[in-house]
Amino acid sequence: MEIYISKYSNEFGDEWIFEFDYSVLAGTLTGSDIDWTVHQVLDGKVPELNLYQDEKQWLKSV
Repeated sequence: MEIYISKYSNEFGDEWIFEFDYSVLAGTLTGSDIDWTVHQVLDGKVPELNLYQDEKQWLKSV
């Protein structure tokens, strides 16, 4: 099982972790701003979260 991990901190110090699991071709996002709950990433977006523009740009780039 191969997993890609990317970490990001925004200007307010919120930490985000994106993980992509190649074995199931699925990505997840978790972060300090959302009490480390895990959310599915679909096409570079997390519909149930209201992310800042810089967070959206980072997520689309990973």
